[in-house]
Amino acid sequence: MAKKSASTSALEELHCAMAVYFKSRLEDSTSASDDEDDFKLPLATGEVANIIAFLKHNNISAAPDAEEMSGLADEFAGDIEAQRIARAQKLTEETVEDAEKYAWLN
Repeated sequence: MAKKSASTSALEELHCAMAVYFKSRLEDSTSASDDEDDFKLPLATGEVANIIAFLKHNNISAAPDAEEMSGLADEFAGDIEAQRIARAQKLTEETVEDAEKYAWLN
C-alpha cells in the first residue's frame, strides 16, 4: 500500500486553521468581561507550549519597537550618569580615617 502525502493546499489550510485557533484561544483567555457569569477558561501550560512551538517553527519573533527602545536607552543613559556621579562622589569624599592620616602626617 502506497503512502499518500497531503497536498500543499490541504497543509496550508491546516496551518491557517491552527493559527486562527491559537489566536482565538489567546484572545478568549485574556479578554476582560464585565459579565461575572462569563467564564474564561485559562490557557493550559500545554497550550502555551504549543503556541510557542508553532511560532518558533514558523520563525515568528517579535522585533522591538524603535520608539520604545529609544525611550529605554534614554532612561538607562540617565541611570548610568547618576551611577557615575555617585561613584565619583564616593571616591572623592574624605573619610574620618583619611582625615586622621592627614593630621598625623602634618
